[in-house]
Amino acid sequence: MRRRPMLSFKIRVSLSVVLLFAGGMALLEAVNEATEPLPDVRSERAAVLRVVDGETIIVMVRGEEYSVRYIGVDAPETVHPDWPVEPFGPEATAFNKPLVEGESVRLERDVSQADQFGRLIRYVWLGDGRMVNAVLLEGGYASATEFPPDVRHAAEFAQLEREAKDGQRGLWALR
Repeated sequence: MRRRPMLSFKIRVSLSVVLLFAGGMALLEAVNEATEPLPDVRSERAAVLRVVDGETIIVMVRGEEYSVRYIGVDAPETVHPDWPVEPFGPEATAFNKPLVEGESVRLERDVSQADQFGRLIRYVWLGDGRMVNAVLLEGGYASATEFPPDVRHAAEFAQLEREAKDGQRGLWALR
C-alpha cells in the first residue's frame, strides 16, 4: 500500500486559514450585496407607508419598499416573534405612528447601509427639521443605544436620554 505524502501541520493550518478567510470574504460580499439595496447616498427622500413599532418603519424610496430602523434608539418591543410585548412598547409605537406615518421624510445614512436583518438603518428627519430618533428619546419613548460604527449622534442621544430619565418622561416614569 502506497502512502500519500502528508502536508506539514503548518501548511495545513495556513491553508485552512486562507480557505476560511476566502469563504468568509465571499459570505461577507454576499451579505453586503443582499443588504445594500440603495445607491450609496448620504441622504434620500422617502414616503413613510406604515409604522411597525417604536423604532422601525416601512418606507417607499423611488418606487421600492424598504424597512428602516432608526439609528441609535431602542424602543420597547411590540412585534418581536420571540419576545412578549414589553412595558411601554404600545405607547412608543402609538407615539411614533402619528409622527411619521404618511409623511415625507429624509433618510440620512451614517456609516452602515443596513443591519444584520436587512433593514436600512437611518436617522429620519421630518419636514419641520426635527430628527425622529431624537424626538423619541426626548419624550422617553426609547432609550439611547450605540451600534458602532453608526454613532455620529451618540453623545447627543445619551444626553437626551438622561434628560428624559431626569424628567421621568415616557418609559422612565415607569421605573
